[in-house]
Amino acid sequence: ITPAPVTPAPVSGESYDLTLDVSQVEPAFLDGFLAAKARWEQVLVGDLPDINRGNAIAPDDTDCDLNQMPQIIDDVFMCTSTVENDGEGGILASAGVEFIRAFPGIPGENLPLIGSMEFDVADAQNLLDEGDFASVVLHEMGHLVRATTQYCKLISYSFR
Repeated sequence: ITPAPVTPAPVSGESYDLTLDVSQVEPAFLDGFLAAKARWEQVLVGDLPDINRGNAIAPDDTDCDLNQMPQIIDDVFMCTSTVENDGEGGILASAGVEFIRAFPGIPGENLPLIGSMEFDVADAQNLLDEGDFASVVLHEMGHLVRATTQYCKLISYSFR
């Protein structure tokens, strides 16, 4: 995980915001991503300082498309995709943090700033057919927002 080489911007509000790039998500799966995003924004309370990513993040530094990434990130940016990976029954999904907030003394230090999620289309379709896709996306997003007791103690947001 790379510390984000960017500078804090003014705090934009009081809500926790997830920005998703869903440009690489097949339309059938879009509702699952949006439902999971809405749930995390409902559950996580508080705001982190916005981050101006500047020009410090190069295309080779991230799996995300910089053209889809906002200049000011409030609070976490996630790029998402559904791809043909290894087919049914293999690896369902992967999620990872790409940049963290590495500003000592600023709320949210060491929490994710940018992350990515990738879902195998064949496995995702099975989950969608069974009505479980949104729950799995919610779980994977939880990894990216570091929704664990350890990290919730570090910042001012809490669970509802």
